[in-house]
Amino acid sequence: MTKKNIERNKHSFSIEMGSRGNLSHVSLTDDSEGVLLKGKLGKIVEITYPEGLMIEIEEDIGVLRLDLNEKDIEIMSKKGMLSK
Repeated sequence: MTKKNIERNKHSFSIEMGSRGNLSHVSLTDDSEGVLLKGKLGKIVEITYPEGLMIEIEEDIGVLRLDLNEKDIEIMSKKGMLSK
């Protein structure tokens, strides 16, 4: 796999929250145990694909953005990678 293909398969995310009060837990470690973010984003207001580059889930107290586009989700669905 080329470096370009490896970079293409890496996805990013962002979480925008209206208040720190909606964040219930953050865990960051220096070892390989990982990272955990927990909180509330509220009720879904709208799901969009801005410029076809990402999925944006706008909720009443926060926004979750993932750089998965409609094509990525369609491919994952066809391969049975999305569970119900």
